[in-house]
Parts: sequence; structure tokens; C-alpha cells
Amino acid sequence: MNLSNFIKSTVELHSNLILKGEQQKVVSIITKLTLTNDGQTILLHVANRPSSHSGLTLGQLRAQTRLAQPQAKLWLVNPTSGLTSPLFGYYLRKQFLILK
Repeated sequence: MNLSNFIKSTVELHSNLILKGEQQKVVSIITKLTLTNDGQTILLHVANRPSSHSGLTLGQLRAQTRLAQPQAKLWLVNPTSGLTSPLFGYYLRKQFLILK
């Protein structure tokens, strides 16, 4: 999924939704976002275990990706396991927006 499609499809969702990532049927909180130097790739880092970090919100993602290219691809990254997967959708669960 590219950034433009993601932003358009989530425009009506509340900005305080906390982001989580689902990889291999495991749901983990997204703790940070990294934008590559060329602005073409956005890496969403998931935490392996619960942390004291409250997690990245949809509003923070919108703010931090303002300089990214509209066609930038979104990827979920688990820095501990090295697992990387492209974002292809999302669903709502309580106060969370689960990205997968």
C-alpha cells in the first residue's frame, strides 16, 4: 500500500488511534517510523514485547510522513527478528488501528 492510498482511506478515522502491526498472526505495537532518505519507503517498527512506549498514533504517522513521496511504500519491520513485510491493509479493533 502506498502512503497516498493509506492517508485517503483513513482520512475519516480519529487521529488518536494507536497503531499496531500484524506479522505472521502476531500483533505488536508500532513504536516508531523511519523515512528513507529518498522519501520512497516508510518503515513502521513493531515492538517484540510490551513496552512502556504508548505507541505511534495515526496522527503522528500523518505528521511524520508529510515530507514523504505520495507513492512511498509502507513496510512493517521487526528489528529483532528481521522480519519485513509490505503493508497491504488494516482493520480496527477497539482503540487500535491494526496494520497488516
